Amino acid sequence: MLIVADRRHQSEVGRVGAQSRLMSLVEANTNVVVGFALALATQLVLFPMFGLVVSVTDNVVIGCVFTAVSLARSYICAGCSRCCGCHRRLNR
Repeated sequence: MLIVADRRHQSEVGRVGAQSRLMSLVEANTNVVVGFALALATQLVLFPMFGLVVSVTDNVVIGCVFTAVSLARSYICAGCSRCCGCHRRLNR
């Protein structure tokens, strides 16, 4: 672990492998895009296996809805962990 004299920056800089905000944004966006593509591909394969006839446009809309729900879930869970102090306990 790196030692940082300025305590204000220790939480971000003090950990080995700390990620910049830009890289966190890139990682989050990549995760969303890959998740959406995987969900869409899964729907295109599985829906016909279950006898569901859905257009590609409708599949994209369904994928967007699931992606929005997933983003909301991630945001709420992250907020809850910050509120409860879970991140402080895990980073010790």
